[in-house]
Amino acid sequence: MTDSNIEKFQFEIELDASSEAPVILRNVIIRLASKFNLIENTHQSRVPDTIISLAEEINFGFGCGARKVADLLVVDFLANKRPPIVYAPVLSCLFENLLIAFPNSVTISNRNTIPLHPVT
Repeated sequence: MTDSNIEKFQFEIELDASSEAPVILRNVIIRLASKFNLIENTHQSRVPDTIISLAEEINFGFGCGARKVADLLVVDFLANKRPPIVYAPVLSCLFENLLIAFPNSVTISNRNTIPLHPVT
């Protein structure tokens, strides 16, 4: 269960006919990891259809992950009680690079309801 006080951000990218979108998204997030020395922890993800997952440190700090949900690519960013001064540059860079990679299809989710795990 997540704490309701944790800052959460979610970006949605509408998929087009291009099967390259997940690869492009993965590359955007890999560059983010490189720029900010983030750790890839995709192998630990229990979220269905994870494309890539990053963490500030192993089992600590903010996290960022990308996944496929139906006809969307979803990028989740969880601050995990870290102060904005720590994660804001990463979040800003992520959003800027998503807009460059997907200029006409990125939206900030106002629903924040696409669940991390399937609802059964």
